[in-house]
Amino acid sequence: MRHGIFALVRSTKKLLGEYFIYIPDGYAKSEVDMVVDVSNVWPARMECVNCHQSQIHDVDQVKKILQRLPKEEYFLVKKK
Repeated sequence: MRHGIFALVRSTKKLLGEYFIYIPDGYAKSEVDMVVDVSNVWPARMECVNCHQSQIHDVDQVKKILQRLPKEEYFLVKKK
């Protein structure tokens, strides 16, 4: 059985810059095992992000960054 573990890539980490919580440096894109195109669910994802009204200041900042990223998610694939 295979399981995908979400992986942050370094290019995304660089765009995030300094943040008030620790975010690991991430992986080189060449180190990830699987890239998933999420462009077809991107509008729904942004609707979900907008639901965090108590964190709207952070949400607005993060959305600006997300819009500049490829509509992809990255995973490390581990065998169990």
